[in-house]
Amino acid sequence: MKHIVPIAFTFSKENQIVEKIFTAFVLSVKNQWFLITAGHILKEINNSKQDGFRIVKSVLIDCLGQNSPHKVPIPFVYENTVPISLNQFQDELDIGFIPLS
Repeated sequence: MKHIVPIAFTFSKENQIVEKIFTAFVLSVKNQWFLITAGHILKEINNSKQDGFRIVKSVLIDCLGQNSPHKVPIPFVYENTVPISLNQFQDELDIGFIPLS
C-alpha cells in the first residue's frame, strides 16, 4: 500500500459541500513524480468545476502503507497542477497523469 496515494477533495457550491476521494498511485520517471489515476476521474473533477463547484480543499492520503511517516493527509493544491488525460487522445485508454512538483 505504500504507493497508493488517494486524493481527497472538498468541493463547494453555494450551500453544498461535496467530498470525494479518488484512487491514485505515485510513479517516478527520471526524477519526475506523478500521481496516476483514471482519466475519467480527471474529467469528473473538471465537470464539477464547470458545474460551478470550486475546490476548497484537496489532500493526499499518504498514510496507508505500513510504517508510513505521514499520520495526517498532506495538503495538495490541485489547481497548481497540469493534469494530462490520455483518454483525450484515444477512447480505449483511461489513464490520467498529474505531474507533481
